[in-house]
Amino acid sequence: MRCFSVFVVSIVVLLSLFVQSSAYAASCSYRAFKINVSSSLNVRSGPGTGYSKIGSVYNGQIYIRAGKDYGSWRKIWYDHRAGWVHKNYVHTPPNITCKSVTAANLNIRSGAGYYSVVGTAKHGSLWHIAGYSGAWRKIYYRGAARWAHNSYLREPYEYHNMGFWNGSTVKAQNNCYAYATNAAYNYNRFNSVDTNKFAHPGVGSGRPKPNSSEVGSCYEMKKRSRGDGLTSERTNIDSPPTCSSPKWRVALYTGYKPNSSSIKDYHWYRYHDERYYWSGKAGPTSATNRDASGNVIYSLKHANHNYSNSSTGSGFVYSFCAYYCADPTNMNIR
Repeated sequence: MRCFSVFVVSIVVLLSLFVQSSAYAASCSYRAFKINVSSSLNVRSGPGTGYSKIGSVYNGQIYIRAGKDYGSWRKIWYDHRAGWVHKNYVHTPPNITCKSVTAANLNIRSGAGYYSVVGTAKHGSLWHIAGYSGAWRKIYYRGAARWAHNSYLREPYEYHNMGFWNGSTVKAQNNCYAYATNAAYNYNRFNSVDTNKFAHPGVGSGRPKPNSSEVGSCYEMKKRSRGDGLTSERTNIDSPPTCSSPKWRVALYTGYKPNSSSIKDYHWYRYHDERYYWSGKAGPTSATNRDASGNVIYSLKHANHNYSNSSTGSGFVYSFCAYYCADPTNMNIR
């Protein structure tokens, strides 16, 4: 089992599988809210009338849920941040289409083309696709009809969906860091299958790919992870952080080869709140919720992280380094 391992795998990639011919290719699996008012509805910075107004939305517009409800208030993706609207003025529409932003900051434009930039949308934010014109997709942004380029929008996948990650091309192109942070579509890895394009801690924040000694350093990997935007670091395995939606909990491990301690590695896991287990993905192999003994990982502390094989000399032994919250509105994973 190795996340950092660099070796090249050659397969034929059918790019057409990843090209959306229509803005309405698939229905959205995320909850959305359709505005139901006579004219306009205030959007607030927090869940209550005591919070400041940050803008307005209008009747018939649709916005994607950005997190958990709070009492009578609903959280939506509004612009480069989330906003709150009252539940009495929204309802859930059926069969909508949504897409997720893959760029660190995606320019939102006034028209379907390279018109003036009116704002940006964060990596991982979700948007209802209200229409399309060529390569441009219509969204509602700050209460107005705006446009974003489809090259930086992809079908969103729930971060617990191991089936998506185990598809042949996605599996081969993405490692444990991409899997834990849900960054398969952070940039285009589909022209060829080359594990040199794996995501690594620190690269998103402008640092070079970690070298062979850095990958096994808990201190170095923590520093790089914080730089990429992972938050709420916890170094006590008995005290993981609380990561409220749309964030999720991830864990960093570092390791070495028992028969060659100079060969280092790191590994990442992520937690599935709705299923109460952890899962990981070693390099270009399948995502799994099983540990080295084949048991479901309900507890990282009690799981077996010794993937070494004494007869072949392969595999690593991993030790806990830190927990984090993965925040799709804050991370830049490359």
